Amino acid sequence: MTPGMFEWARRLNPFTTPEARRLAVLFGVVYFAQGTWYLPNQTITIVLKDRGLSPGQVADFFLVTTIPWLVKPIYGLLSDFFPLLGRRRQTYFVLTCGLAGAAGLALASGNLIAQGPIEAFTVSLPPLGATTFTVVAGVGLFTLMALGLAFTDVLTDAMMVENGRPRGLTGAFQSVQWACITVASVVVGALGGWLAESRSLKGAFLLA
Repeated sequence: MTPGMFEWARRLNPFTTPEARRLAVLFGVVYFAQGTWYLPNQTITIVLKDRGLSPGQVADFFLVTTIPWLVKPIYGLLSDFFPLLGRRRQTYFVLTCGLAGAAGLALASGNLIAQGPIEAFTVSLPPLGATTFTVVAGVGLFTLMALGLAFTDVLTDAMMVENGRPRGLTGAFQSVQWACITVASVVVGALGGWLAESRSLKGAFLLA
């Protein structure tokens, strides 16, 4: 083999040390899990429409669950300035992964979204006036699941930069992350439709 071919092979697999490979697997798993958070969405939409909710009321559900993704800078500040048990990353990482997993399993073990109470609240917003907001049982747990994944996403990106720069692997780590979340999106698109057709919320949350 020529030196050019060796260089091509090295670029194809830049993770030459066990530690670099472990980090690449970790970052890939986190981003794959982040992508599968959307797996129940199609089923939730169908189930809520079957329960008589309008598209606007279904949108209320997803509006609440996206809030943790909108305040991601807070998580970075929290982990940077308030270490947990003396660590800025690992302890928060285990805690937030556990939070996401526990919330997902709690939703998989019950029928909160499919059978729980639905309540409407009227709030007054100065620009819009009185607005009715619909709250479905289970939205809190799905939001906690989002909080765990969003916080973990921030921690993962911080770890990726901290470990990638000294090794010259930041771009390679990012490629692994985006490849895994793309694969997860394909899985969500294909499997999510089947789960929605069968109204299998428990299966969707268990897999997610």
